Order: sequence, then C-alpha cells, then structure tokens
Amino acid sequence: MRVNVTLLGSMKMKLKNNEFSIFLPEDSSLQDLISSLSNRLGDVFEAEFLKPFRESGQALYVPIVNGVSIRPEKWKTLTLKEGDSVVFAPLLIAGG
Repeated sequence: MRVNVTLLGSMKMKLKNNEFSIFLPEDSSLQDLISSLSNRLGDVFEAEFLKPFRESGQALYVPIVNGVSIRPEKWKTLTLKEGDSVVFAPLLIAGG
C-alpha cells in the first residue's frame, strides 16, 4: 500500500525531498513505517527522530496521521491504510 510522508522542521531542511510516498505491506503499523523510514533516510532520521526518543523517552517529533497526532504507545497498534498521510512535525509545530 502507498502512504504519503511529509517531514517538517530540521529534517525538512536536511533532506532534499521532504514529501514522498512509501510503499508498505498491507496492515503495516505506524511503527513499521518508522522502521522503514529509518532504513530509507538513515542518519538524518536516526539523529532527529529515533535517537532522542530512545535516549530520553521523549519524542522531539510527533507523527500526525491524517491530521491526528499519535502518542508513542500507539505506534505499534495503529494500522495504516492505503493513501494515509503521515507528517513528522517537531513538537513546537504540532503542540506538546
């Protein structure tokens, strides 16, 4: 299935293409998307999104799926659907 991804904040500035579609297996979770983005985007995604969350338990970015911010405890259970829009926004933009 195709999921549309938008990266904001410093990830937007560091990557040439901050809006793209990614293909995932049906019934993939938000956590599956995050893992796929880590593989695809490498160091930028690791440094901006994953490392701060692992070290402090606090995300500096919030994933917003179809306009709804998703808390970390829901990342594994939220199933994405064909055509979903996922925005990774800094907490300063998304609210905290």
